[in-house]
Amino acid sequence: MKRLSVILILFLLYLPLSAQFKGTVYIDTDQSDIFNKGDKPLAGVMVTDGLNVAKTDKKGRFSLPGFEKTRFITITTPAGYETQHFYLPVTKNRKSYDFLLTESERTKSKEHSFVQITDTEVTGGMGRWVTDLQQYIKNEKPAFLIHTGDICYEAGLTMHNRVVNAQTMDCPVYYCIGNHDLVKGKYGEELYESLYGPTWYSFDVGNIHYVVTPIDHGDNPTDYTLKDVYNWLKNDLALMKEGQALIL
Repeated sequence: MKRLSVILILFLLYLPLSAQFKGTVYIDTDQSDIFNKGDKPLAGVMVTDGLNVAKTDKKGRFSLPGFEKTRFITITTPAGYETQHFYLPVTKNRKSYDFLLTESERTKSKEHSFVQITDTEVTGGMGRWVTDLQQYIKNEKPAFLIHTGDICYEAGLTMHNRVVNAQTMDCPVYYCIGNHDLVKGKYGEELYESLYGPTWYSFDVGNIHYVVTPIDHGDNPTDYTLKDVYNWLKNDLALMKEGQALIL
């Protein structure tokens, strides 16, 4: 009886580690942003649980084991596609993590540009630069816009992505975490994650694999470690396509 109890306890301890996150990546053929019968599965899309990285099969399906810090299931948006939802938060009752992609000419071209902004520090409000940025994007037609950190503090974090996002800028928008974006909470990146998603991820445009990594220190302690990021990065880079360039 004692031996049976030990085996049962070991089995229960093992269960969370063997849990799998499953889902499918689809092409949103009618661009409705809603799953329907006409949507086609997409093969070869990289998907990650924050550590492990897999590619979707011929039917667009993937399966990931997860790890102790899995908080998002995230896709590497492939070249020639866009999505407004490249990550999904992990929830207890969710059985399937499904993603919709729309075809895109601007992320397909090998010759493309992107716009980088940083240190906007919008604690006092957004300002005229937002409309200037919209006009610049309208004129230059970049493949995407990326903000590389210091959004800034609680006020900036809660405000920024309501004003600077894919809809308002009319192009894909990505964010990175800065040292002043690590604010008070259960852990430094908690508020950032609730609004902007994972702090490390990748996406493809043209023949380039873009990789976002988080800052390793800031105003408050992180829940992630450099080892967490390095372990994911090795798995991500291992699945790059032959001949792809890399921007980190």
